[in-house]
Amino acid sequence: IEMISEKGLVSGISMAIESGNPKIRKLLLDRHESNDTIIDAINNVKRNNIPLRTQSIIGLPVLRPSQVVNPSQSKLSLIDKDGEEYYYDDPIQESLTCLELVCKSGFGKEDYYWNALYSPFPGTPLGDYAVAAGFADDDTDAHAYQFTTDSGLHCFKGITLKRQIAFSQTSNFFSHFKNGKDLMVLFLYGNNSFKLIDFAEFIESRSEFFKHHERPTQFRIIPNIDRKMMFNFFDDVYSDKEEKFKSINIKLVDYYLGLLDGLVLAAKIADKYYKFEEQEKEFTLADLYRVERVHYYDNNYNMSYIPDRFESLLAPLIHDSRVHAVRNG
Repeated sequence: IEMISEKGLVSGISMAIESGNPKIRKLLLDRHESNDTIIDAINNVKRNNIPLRTQSIIGLPVLRPSQVVNPSQSKLSLIDKDGEEYYYDDPIQESLTCLELVCKSGFGKEDYYWNALYSPFPGTPLGDYAVAAGFADDDTDAHAYQFTTDSGLHCFKGITLKRQIAFSQTSNFFSHFKNGKDLMVLFLYGNNSFKLIDFAEFIESRSEFFKHHERPTQFRIIPNIDRKMMFNFFDDVYSDKEEKFKSINIKLVDYYLGLLDGLVLAAKIADKYYKFEEQEKEFTLADLYRVERVHYYDNNYNMSYIPDRFESLLAPLIHDSRVHAVRNG
C-alpha cells in the first residue's frame, strides 16, 4: 500500500466489506476475515492517504426462512456448526453493522461508502439460498445486474423496505461521522416518510449531534468551505421562484459541509435541479443520492469538475493540487 501511494499508481482503492457482522460474512458470503482485520486494512489505506471506497450490501437475506431450505438447493445456513442461530428479526440492524464498523475507522471526507440493495445473482450460493429460503423467485435474472432503488427480495415490505431504501440513499453521508450509526438509527426509526424534505429537516434539527472525524483531507478542490460561502452560493443561484428548493438546500447546509467539496456538490445539485425543472421533473432524495455518488466517483478518478452553469462563481475559488485534472462540465 505504501509503495502504491508513493508511486501514485492508483487514484483510489475499493474494499468490499458487505456486512459488519463477521458471522454473516462467514455463513452467507464465505468471508472469513475479522472486523479487526477490516479496520486495520482501512486504516492502512488511510495512513497512506489513498481515497477509499468501501462496499456494503443492504438487505441481505438474514430473516428466518419462510420455508425449510432443501440442502440439495443450497448448503448455506445462518445456523453455525454449533447450532447457534444468526437470524435477524429486523434486517436494518444487520445493515447497521457495516456502517458502524466503517464509522469506527479512519474514514475521511474523500472516502465513499458505496452500497447496493441486494438482488440475487443467478447461480451463486447466496442467490440459490435466497430462492431456496423463499425470499426470492426462481427467476432472479430480472434484477441481478441492475443497481435498482428497490430490493430484489420479496420478503421485505412496508416500513422495512422504506428504511432499506432510505439507508441506501443516505448511508454515505452518515458514514463520515464517528456516531454515524446512531444518527442513522435516529433518522430511520424517527421517521415514517423519507422524502428529500424529511432528510433535510433531520440534518437541520440534529446537526449539533454530528461528531466529525478529525482527519483532514487534501483532495478537495475548494478549500476552507464554510457556512457563509454556502449561503452566499444559495442566494446567487436560486431566485425567489426557486424558494422551496432553496429552503431545502439551506436545511442541508451541514450535509454539504460534512462531505467532500460540499460547495462543488451543491453546484452539481443545483445544476441537476435546473435540468429537471426544464423537464418538469421533481428532484428527490434518490436524485440527491445519485448526484452525490457521481460526485465521489469524479474525485476518485481525478475527474473533479465544476458545472459550466456556475463557472463564474466557483472558478475563482479553486485551489487544487490536482488542478490539471479539474474540468468544467
